[in-house]
Amino acid sequence: MIRKGSKGAAKAYISASKARRKLQVSLATFQKLCILKGIHPRVPGKKLKGSQKTFYLTKDIKFLAHDPLIRKIWELRAHRRKIKKAKAKKETSKVKSLLDNSPSYRLERIVLERYGKFQDALSDLDDALNLLFMVANLTCTSLISSDKIANCRRLCREFQKYVVMTGAVRKVFASVKGLYVQVEIDGIRPVFIIPYRPFQRMPEDVDQRIINSFLEFYECMLSCVNRHLFHRLGYAYPPKFEESLEERGLSIFDAFILESKKKDEAQMMVDGSEGFSNDTEKGDHSNTLLKGMKFFLGREIPVDLFDFIIRSCGGEAIWELPSMPVTDTSSITHYVYDRPDIPGERRLDVEYVQPQWILDSINAQVLLPVSLYLPGVSLPPHLSPFVNHENSSYRPHFQDFISEYKTSGVNTYTERVVGDKSSTQVVAENNKNEEEEEEERRQRALVPNDKSEPSSESANRKLAKLMMRRKDRHLYEKITKSQKEKEKKVNRLVRRQKELMQSSE
Repeated sequence: MIRKGSKGAAKAYISASKARRKLQVSLATFQKLCILKGIHPRVPGKKLKGSQKTFYLTKDIKFLAHDPLIRKIWELRAHRRKIKKAKAKKETSKVKSLLDNSPSYRLERIVLERYGKFQDALSDLDDALNLLFMVANLTCTSLISSDKIANCRRLCREFQKYVVMTGAVRKVFASVKGLYVQVEIDGIRPVFIIPYRPFQRMPEDVDQRIINSFLEFYECMLSCVNRHLFHRLGYAYPPKFEESLEERGLSIFDAFILESKKKDEAQMMVDGSEGFSNDTEKGDHSNTLLKGMKFFLGREIPVDLFDFIIRSCGGEAIWELPSMPVTDTSSITHYVYDRPDIPGERRLDVEYVQPQWILDSINAQVLLPVSLYLPGVSLPPHLSPFVNHENSSYRPHFQDFISEYKTSGVNTYTERVVGDKSSTQVVAENNKNEEEEEEERRQRALVPNDKSEPSSESANRKLAKLMMRRKDRHLYEKITKSQKEKEKKVNRLVRRQKELMQSSE
């Protein structure tokens, strides 16, 4: 007879409490080990006893039991007990020696185990960048120290420096949370968020231990990725950074001092490893949309974000500092202001735009008309570049204008916004075409054949619905309900679009 629990799902899965007893660790340590090794909870196909529990694969727990990292965890636990015992006995010299000789572990081996190829690390880079950019704008807490925040800030700057050197920015979108940025590295396009400053404080209901565990792994991962990227360009890692230039308010990208890499320098920090394996090397196509342009940023513009975006597209950005006023203004081509009143005298040989012009031009991959983005003018909609309007039933009017402007340079949207006389003629022609289409629909409705076809089709649909199984019928009703809700949403957007166009006329 087969013994109970020796075969099937009962053998393949193990509960979290049994896994912790097997590994001899606490709940917090078990969560940290699972985060570092990338072990996730599983849902058994067959219901087990205590289905409300959390289950893991038994195979993953066995691999984790033989991992060298858990030996270091045990050593750290024993070391903390020794320190606690020495403090209770008031042995200050022993406590000092124990603190100086605390055991440590490295995570580069785990990074190489989880990401065998460099493309695998790039595909998982968005989560790492989101967390590191968030922590870089935080204030220190009891679990997230100031050293970790400074390290996150350094890693994010190094990654931004690589993006600026290669021109890897593809799409940007300004939202309430922050600035969404999409970069392209080796054909992979991770999307991450750069939050605005000052960032809000850490919420009290967030478990900072979980964030600290993820942060510990993602720090090592981004360090390995940055090292690989800089070495591929032929520069030593880590690059030197002059803090004095940042304190004076200058661009952080001018504070980097790049040195050429030595020939015998290893590609990774792990001894005896060759780093990420690269099957295919794809050259990055640099973005030179703003090449030859020099932007002067107003005081209300987030300087660090737009300096990164402009430099990544080949442009140059300057701004006024209290200690260093701008004296040479002859090379400035664009003034960027986010307010209606322009300070100083207005020049005729330069362009004055709002910051949305830079973002929309990058998303459209073409320099849009400046007349739509003059200071004090109501701006066109800031469309998300991550939504594909080609196959959707609702297509914004401004998206049509961008596609027409890229192909033939048609400027109908500009005329409609500025208030040209020809815009009324265009609107009248559109209304006339709509009336003709409605008349054609009325004529079609009078034909008896057109009336019989939909009724027969609906009858056939009802018969087919009756012949379905209950499960299939329920699924079909859910699909039709979602389609109707989508149509209602699209019709509402189209109606609002027509109302706005009529009010602007």
